[in-house]
Amino acid sequence: MGREKSECPHLRSRSHPHQRYMQPANHLPPRGPRILVVDDNASMRRSLRYVLESQDRWEVVDEASDGVEAVAKFGKEKENVDAVVIDFQMPRMNGLEAARRIEAVSPGTPILMVTLHNSRELAEEARKAGIRGVCGKNDIGRVVEGLNAILENRATSGTKPPLRS
Repeated sequence: MGREKSECPHLRSRSHPHQRYMQPANHLPPRGPRILVVDDNASMRRSLRYVLESQDRWEVVDEASDGVEAVAKFGKEKENVDAVVIDFQMPRMNGLEAARRIEAVSPGTPILMVTLHNSRELAEEARKAGIRGVCGKNDIGRVVEGLNAILENRATSGTKPPLRS
């Protein structure tokens, strides 16, 4: 006669040594990142939304068409935004200035810049503005990879990863 196994491991007694790690079988998965997408081109915003929301539990919570609108929306909703994907060249306020202002309001917010104007100089300016990564618009699939990298770095180290250009 060996030890009897419990039919439902999630119903074990509270005295079980690993009880704090156990969850009921019907628990909800953790929420994914909530993302603000900023680009002056409406079709690019739609494309970014599609690519980002195709990831499990990722949600685009809002969109902005320029830096001024992005800063205003982020200021109102910063508690509901985990990351920002932002274009560089936009009317009224470019992505660098918007990132500086977002970083001033909420230091450490993961910001990924997507641009057609990718260069080492821009990447360096972006880093100084608080942007954690830069991706070219010519390969929109890399946006997921770039955002994932900066989100993972935030979760594990709390420091800014090197910028990719």
